[in-house]
Amino acid sequence: MQENTTLASPSELHGLFCSYICAKHLAKNTTQFLRTLEALSPPQTATKEKTDLEKRFELNQSTAKYLDGMLHGVSTDNGIIAQTTVAATASGFTDSGSGSDALIVGDWFKVSGFADGTIDGFYKISVLNSPGDFDTLPVPPATEAAGATVTIESEKTVSGSLPTYYTVQNRTVDKSAASDIDYRSFFDAVINTGSIEIGEAGIVTGSFALNIEEIVAGTALISGQTDNAVDTSEIVSSNNNITTIYVDGVDSNCEVKSFSIEFSNNYSADRAAACDGEQYAFGDVESTGSLVTRAVISDTFDWRSRYENSTPFALAVLIEFTGGNFMVIEIMQSIVTEHAMPDGSNVIASNEMSYAAEEDDVTATTVQLFRNFS
Repeated sequence: MQENTTLASPSELHGLFCSYICAKHLAKNTTQFLRTLEALSPPQTATKEKTDLEKRFELNQSTAKYLDGMLHGVSTDNGIIAQTTVAATASGFTDSGSGSDALIVGDWFKVSGFADGTIDGFYKISVLNSPGDFDTLPVPPATEAAGATVTIESEKTVSGSLPTYYTVQNRTVDKSAASDIDYRSFFDAVINTGSIEIGEAGIVTGSFALNIEEIVAGTALISGQTDNAVDTSEIVSSNNNITTIYVDGVDSNCEVKSFSIEFSNNYSADRAAACDGEQYAFGDVESTGSLVTRAVISDTFDWRSRYENSTPFALAVLIEFTGGNFMVIEIMQSIVTEHAMPDGSNVIASNEMSYAAEEDDVTATTVQLFRNFS
């Protein structure tokens, strides 16, 4: 381009040549060029705030309650305390007092108080003959007529459509703020995704992500708020508290090495003019995870066959705390979606898998949680 070249219109200003052409053209047509710049720089405004928070935790009796929020469920106590109407049969239990009529197929419970202590333990209802009369996995190791003072414990939460709303607060040291702390408070928060990781050893951990609809104006402490006491409850470890892992209601006898559970409520955000923040609507619950099992010679290709035949299976873990409290988490019906069978330097072979849960044909649930504490 020659030094004395005149551009016909600012619309000819394009791309990488702009720095050169602009400098030459500005002297020749200043007014027209400034208008062009003004048209290319419209007014700006801040996007309405969107807030998502993630929390990681170690699993204990306190943080276990986050599972209710992950599952969008509400716990229901179906147990009985100190009744003399429960009998152990060759296939399960009966209760002539109607106290356990709310228990149904798929429910886990802890029973205690029989004269024969070998009957006390954990069971899953496999067949409901009639209210208060059910077969179990495993079957009781002995029979005993009613008469002993027996307790059945089963507080159940199932995956559903009842979200728990949380209030969350971030605290940050800020020397410019009152009391040197900046408080950022949120409410109407729902758990969108969550996970639990059970390794071969070590602490059982989890995490969840919150979608938040509202924020409290300002950065001050909320008037009247108090902090909970420091949580000192027992932390779950894979070796001390994970006592049994079940496949299809049967003790896997240490065949399952490790597994993870991931939840997603598939929330979608929705904005509206004249409204701060976002509102959320949940979709279908999804549960997936990873699973590692030993390849045992008695049935070397059991899990490979489950994968190739898309055989559904139930996966449950029993967690016991010091003092008698317990929790059972069960994926009700799953399909192996990926399978590999590596060996450890030609010594030990294992099945490394991914799974996806689907709605159980019997209970119409995806995930169930049972415990004896609130």
